[in-house]
Amino acid sequence: HVGGHSGRGGVMSSVQIVKPQLSFDDAVDNSLAPFQPKIFHDDGSFEFGEAGVHPFRDTIQTFTFSSSQLLPSADIPYLPLEATPLTSVDTLEGMRTMVDALKEIAVDLEHHDFHSYQGMTCLMQISTRHEDFLIDCLKIRSHMHLLNKVFLDPAIL
Repeated sequence: HVGGHSGRGGVMSSVQIVKPQLSFDDAVDNSLAPFQPKIFHDDGSFEFGEAGVHPFRDTIQTFTFSSSQLLPSADIPYLPLEATPLTSVDTLEGMRTMVDALKEIAVDLEHHDFHSYQGMTCLMQISTRHEDFLIDCLKIRSHMHLLNKVFLDPAIL
């Protein structure tokens, strides 16, 4: 192969691609054991949750909407696609900056489970009415828990 390419129009084979999970702080568990969520606390400590039980079950079951969230309101326009800034988030600093800016969001996830029993989220897309964020979940995997501040805040919809 010349220049690391396979000779198939520049397409790289899987042998040439470094597996991102090799750089994770915590090894990926591909065993058949039931998944145990790792629950992070505000102080940075964590504990393992119960297998088969959603880590935020109690928070979800006791959630209530505030009365202001149920009132009709005027549509708030979003920016046209070509005018919407796109920010790539692949560092701890970028994650912290984004989390502090999120007040109303839409989320999309891209998941990978090829050759992996439990799989992993690879890319997260978060949009506000004024900015789009692409989060490299593989690169900043050990900091994804910082989004708990957003996802568990009942004021952020």
